[in-house]
Amino acid sequence: ELGAPVEQVFAQFDWTPVAAASIGQVYFAKLKTGEDVIVKVQRPGVAESIDRDLKILLGLARRVEDSTPFGAEYGVYALAREFASSLEEELDFTTEAKSTEQIRSNMADVEGIEVPRVYLRHSTPRLMVQERFIGTPVRESGALTAEGLDTRALATHLMQAELKQIFSDGFFHADLHPGNLFILPNGDVGMIDFGATGRLDPLMLASLRSMMVAVALKDATLLRESISEMTDIGADVDLDAFERALSRFMALHMAGEIGLNAKVVNDLFTLIGTFGVRIPAEL
Repeated sequence: ELGAPVEQVFAQFDWTPVAAASIGQVYFAKLKTGEDVIVKVQRPGVAESIDRDLKILLGLARRVEDSTPFGAEYGVYALAREFASSLEEELDFTTEAKSTEQIRSNMADVEGIEVPRVYLRHSTPRLMVQERFIGTPVRESGALTAEGLDTRALATHLMQAELKQIFSDGFFHADLHPGNLFILPNGDVGMIDFGATGRLDPLMLASLRSMMVAVALKDATLLRESISEMTDIGADVDLDAFERALSRFMALHMAGEIGLNAKVVNDLFTLIGTFGVRIPAEL
């Protein structure tokens, strides 16, 4: 991929992979200029295999959507197409490299958050070289406690960063599992692996903000209006009945200090679906 022997590009290269997934493997290395890096390498033939599987998946999704009420209600073909597009993007490491650099720029002034630098001159569609973060993985919660770290403060920094990415930048890390988060020696949270990202267009972003305000204020009319802006509501939907259902939902699920959580969001989308309103696949 680099057009040169490994020893010509790297001062050191550890051939034992430190992480492995379905698409690629990750190795530790050191550049000739002295920087510690990770090298992400795509598995040979994986693109052809994924292309074949996605064609099968999309065919099945189309059949389910055309032949079942469930498939039509949830727009499963659009969901499958969104999944396929995301996976196709993950196969091009230059896309991940650009995404990492963009979010690194967006996070530059955010307290307590770091994103690794990508070495673009050493990165190709099937190989990516980026700064190595040395720290404690978030999944090792016992180690974080033993180190005396303020985990609540760390969680707050992470939450603020992700909310900025979603509601301000409209471009966000879409795979924040514990393996993609490190606590660095300086106490910052390091975010890695930007193969899966989400992007919201300006209209969707404005509607999503409005939706969150409506939920916070428990304003059913504003919630219905914001949902109308971001979804496809058919002419046969009874808007008054829809608004009453949203009002009852908020009274039932968001009373007192409960507020918004994952279950409430899922239940809300289920309610929206019962009125035949389609949620955009990217959301």
